[in-house]
Amino acid sequence: WAFLSVTGGLGYQVGLTPVQDTLLWVSSAGLTGTADPNYMYVYDLRWAPDSFPLLDSFQQPTAQAWGIRDMCYDAVDDRVYGGTDGSTMFSINPNTYASDTFVVTGTGVPTTIRAMACDGDSLYSANFTSNGVVKFSKTGTNCHTVVPTTTYSAYGLAWDGSFGVTYVTTADYTGTLAQYDYPSWDDLG
Repeated sequence: WAFLSVTGGLGYQVGLTPVQDTLLWVSSAGLTGTADPNYMYVYDLRWAPDSFPLLDSFQQPTAQAWGIRDMCYDAVDDRVYGGTDGSTMFSINPNTYASDTFVVTGTGVPTTIRAMACDGDSLYSANFTSNGVVKFSKTGTNCHTVVPTTTYSAYGLAWDGSFGVTYVTTADYTGTLAQYDYPSWDDLG
């Protein structure tokens, strides 16, 4: 995958999600500890595999150094959900970039809303091995644990309803791509 680079980009690409079947959103963080704004980059996925042009960019609704940590797209409501440090998440309209801010509440709220997935009804998140996988509403309410602990250093989640699994990517340098059965959340390795 070769994306056309963003001249003057700010530091670190943190999360990504496909949006509306033709777009890829990538969140960029400023350098740790700086007050630089964070941006979202919108790429066109319809081009040849060697070139994905940048279509647009916009400032993220958070000024935290790491910005939006991960995202997921909800095709049912046509919204992009993104999480940050603490219990804050954003619901972003992919056509106007207008956003709503929510605070995740309930039991087992991760210290960072990091790995995110959406099944069309609810959102899921995990934070390395610090928290298991939690489930909560699209407005952040009713957070509760669905996987109490995970041996995986979860950094990304993706729900695949056609195969009945949720994939977990890790940040532990092992290259592990693990699977959980959905909706039982049994570890498939």
